[in-house]
Amino acid sequence: MITLSWGAGLAALAFLVHAAVWRAAAPKNSGVALLSVFALTFIVGWAGVWAASLALPNMAAWLPNGPLGFLHICVVYGALTSAYVMTYPAVEVESPSLVISELVAGNGDDGLSVEGLYRELNDDLLFWPRVRNLLDEKAVVLDEGRYRTTAKGAFIARLFNAYRALLGATDRGG
Repeated sequence: MITLSWGAGLAALAFLVHAAVWRAAAPKNSGVALLSVFALTFIVGWAGVWAASLALPNMAAWLPNGPLGFLHICVVYGALTSAYVMTYPAVEVESPSLVISELVAGNGDDGLSVEGLYRELNDDLLFWPRVRNLLDEKAVVLDEGRYRTTAKGAFIARLFNAYRALLGATDRGG
């Protein structure tokens, strides 16, 4: 239970640091910044817990014991961080499903006409923010009027395509 608490506590601390940094000034390259915040928070937090375990032997019941305990903290933190980092892009820009749900719910019992839905859902809301995000993350570049993938973008595409194939989700549907 101690390792779960420390791993989850460090992840919660990283989230708070993330929120504070983004409120102060959201970085342009948010993917790298997010990974940096979570990595640095973990390194500093893990070192602090390690130092506390050495300096405060009377607090042993509240601190992880031995290398295996610290490895378990790494596993818990890694799992929580991975889940958060993977879901963050859905929060960063408007989710089409969430936008549609909000539009329909916003029209109450009358509902939303098909024409109204088409009028509200446009490229400025759903398409261009994602293109800007890919440019900001340097996954694609605009070169002589053409979008071209970078090595980073190609790697990410291969990674997600492999993940989708593993899940059997090979169609392009949502």
